[in-house]
Amino acid sequence: MSSLAFNAGSRQSVRQQAVSSIACLVLVAAAMKTGWLQPLPSFSHLSKPATASSFVVMADLGVDIVRMPPGLPPSATLPPPSDTPLPPVGPGPGPSVIAQPQGRLLKMPIRLGSLPSETSKAWLGLNTEPVDRPLALSLGRTGTDGAMVTEADASSPAGRAGIRVGDIIVGFNDKRIGQMSELRQQVATAAPGAQVTLEVWRVATEDGDYLRTLRRLAGGGNAHVMHRLGRMYAAGSGVARDDAEAASWFRKGADAGHLGSMAALAVALLEGRGVTKDQAEAVRLLRLASAKDNMDANYRLGVLTVQGRGVDKDVLEGMRLLTRASEVGHTPAMVDLGVMHNNGIGVQVDFAKAAHWYKRAADVGSIAGMVSLGYLYQQGKGVEQNDGVAANLYRQAADLGSPHGIHNLAAMYDRGKGVQRDPERAAELVLQAIEMGNQFSYQQMTKNGHAWTPEFRRALQKKLRDAGTFTARIDGTIGASTITALDAYVRRNQRRVDPQLAHGTGGRSL
Repeated sequence: MSSLAFNAGSRQSVRQQAVSSIACLVLVAAAMKTGWLQPLPSFSHLSKPATASSFVVMADLGVDIVRMPPGLPPSATLPPPSDTPLPPVGPGPGPSVIAQPQGRLLKMPIRLGSLPSETSKAWLGLNTEPVDRPLALSLGRTGTDGAMVTEADASSPAGRAGIRVGDIIVGFNDKRIGQMSELRQQVATAAPGAQVTLEVWRVATEDGDYLRTLRRLAGGGNAHVMHRLGRMYAAGSGVARDDAEAASWFRKGADAGHLGSMAALAVALLEGRGVTKDQAEAVRLLRLASAKDNMDANYRLGVLTVQGRGVDKDVLEGMRLLTRASEVGHTPAMVDLGVMHNNGIGVQVDFAKAAHWYKRAADVGSIAGMVSLGYLYQQGKGVEQNDGVAANLYRQAADLGSPHGIHNLAAMYDRGKGVQRDPERAAELVLQAIEMGNQFSYQQMTKNGHAWTPEFRRALQKKLRDAGTFTARIDGTIGASTITALDAYVRRNQRRVDPQLAHGTGGRSL
């Protein structure tokens, strides 16, 4: 047996993304049969949240490897080609012409740090997403080049240098950043500790306040910006998380005819996030947006149709809607299609098709797809068994900031699967995942520690001793004294994680 795992969350710890009851039944049944955790279907925004108790049950079953693909937040999309000219947006709500330029260019020196999961790799300490066309138009930009900052922790290299939410990084050491992937490549080829210069486009209001600028634009009737504000408050990205405020902005956007806002408001109504639950109204909004081929509405309506929640159950129709969303780049839909084929939900089990959909999602940056595909490579299901490929996929997820990818990579190091065996490194990574709020990692240590090697368990105790929380004998037994030391370590070291990161929810950690 080996040991692997797979983010939305509060700002205190990683928020457990919602999962369907179908998923839980499939997951536990498979775990009991095989001793391994099977893929956890995402259907994430439309069902009940996972609880800590589910992790306890899984750990008691002797499971120490898991991949948990959740879905993306509303309206996450693939980056548009940066060199394509910006035509007027319309008809419909939102800007129809390029606004007056509202930004200024800044050159900001930054000393790179090192990536938490791989100290030899450079790290900026920020999350980014592509610049979408309507926002570019709203801010007076003539192109969608660059990477927009959605999160920059004050203690990170980027945060200390003064990078803010809403900044658009358009240059790295005098090299143009056309797409978000180009920024990642520049960071990947730099050395930790190197001094670099970022060219940043910043909103040029009197105080350079991005949020105030968005509020002004939304107040002027810009429905796209209303939707963006809703997303920011829903995720706690650049603002304090506020579900009621998020729902208020989504409602304003929906009333103005914004399809993404309709889908997002529908999710809030289904889950009672910031509003009173109203399934009938949620379904009405989803059908309205889906009829106009909004990919997020297609996805969510597809999930409801597969589950039979608020609509007649029709798995084939649900899959058709999920496929429509997938074909235009909706990665959670890709992952869910993989999950359905992986677990035989409404279709025959077909691991090759599952691998196909997971790979499509992974290829466009979905952490859920990476971890799910890695699991299939470990099992040799639908693909040729290859621990090296699996470990590389887990490492990619870890490098994107996923605590669950970090956990899975630790499991590989513990047993030397696809990597050179290194229990010390495995213990370091597990503690890192626990610091990031990964409940599965914590339950593994407290409920299923015996599944890990004695060398790992001793290394874990040594690291806790070095941290000053463990004073008992180093014997590799995960008993009361070790758990007490682990709890003390967590209380002292737990750090915040962007809720979108480990899920691969559109933002990217750099």
